[in-house]
Amino acid sequence: MSADRWAIETCLKHFQLPTEAEEVVAGEPGRQYMAMLWQEEGYAMYDNPLYLLRQEWFHCYRWPLDAVATHFFEALPSDAIVLDYGCGTAEVCRSLWIEKQHPVCLVEPSDTCRKYLRAKYPQANVLILDDLPMTIEADTFDALICTEVFEHVLHPMGLQMELWNYLRPGGQALLSWSTAYPHAGHLEESVKQYPLWVQWLQTHATFHDVGQYVWVEKPEI
Repeated sequence: MSADRWAIETCLKHFQLPTEAEEVVAGEPGRQYMAMLWQEEGYAMYDNPLYLLRQEWFHCYRWPLDAVATHFFEALPSDAIVLDYGCGTAEVCRSLWIEKQHPVCLVEPSDTCRKYLRAKYPQANVLILDDLPMTIEADTFDALICTEVFEHVLHPMGLQMELWNYLRPGGQALLSWSTAYPHAGHLEESVKQYPLWVQWLQTHATFHDVGQYVWVEKPEI
């Protein structure tokens, strides 16, 4: 089966990048290039179009949806309100949720990425925010997606607990936490907290399945 290159082509077109840009971000040379960007630009890397193109390439060729993610989306009712926090280019939920016209809230701090998301996903079922509003209530969302985020933030466990509070009892969550270090954007102290995260989930969540993503459920009260 041929790869779904729609997102890659969409990114190239949106940022008016030459086709050769894909060669820069692809494969192991692309990983090394991202590491160089991180060293040179720091957090500004997240607004670099080549970083976003790398995400599109990565999800197309290196990290496509696995069976765990597929079953997670298939288990959700079509009217479930999904929060994808730190969504990046939101490829995790595109094919099995956004394109099916189901409701989703995408939270992404990068201004460049948010503008790209609005061009990429003009559908009415997609709400794009830079952060969750201070007035948001607990138990708001039916499902939570937070992938490739925890290793990038200063207080990952605090973020996990905050997002968990927004997930309703019985709600589903699709999560991941990379332990790769050094790696572009990954913070060493955050990567070290991965075992604490696993222990926390074992105490606070019911596990459905584990693959390249972790599918868990918030227990009913």
